[in-house]
Amino acid sequence: MASWGFRRRGRRRTRPAPVVGDPTLVVVAEGGEATASSTALAEGGFAAAEPVVLRHTVWLPSARVEEIMARFTTAGYRADESVSAATAEDGLVLVAVAQTVVVDPVVLSRERARVSSVASRASGRVEGWALLRSADMA
Repeated sequence: MASWGFRRRGRRRTRPAPVVGDPTLVVVAEGGEATASSTALAEGGFAAAEPVVLRHTVWLPSARVEEIMARFTTAGYRADESVSAATAEDGLVLVAVAQTVVVDPVVLSRERARVSSVASRASGRVEGWALLRSADMA
């Protein structure tokens, strides 16, 4: 009688997911409002199935920042304090919102549209987006 012996595979070590606001993270892909998600990912050589931090920088009316941040929070985002705040002449404040996700062109496009929609409904605008991961994974 034949016996099939399967080699035990060692446990794969998974790296911890990156954390929003971690100052050691580096940008691996980025773009502006006019940049196609698939193009930006391809040009950055990004093809990973591991979680990254997806960060959007958004100009929001200073009087409505708390209200708008609550909307972002319900969508899974949180404030990223690693980005310096700035104020524009038109009364808008630059804020960063981010979340940890596994991203592909479809996910990136959907999240960019979501953030853009929230910002535009509040009379704000999107500055750009970036994908960040640990330096040893970049």
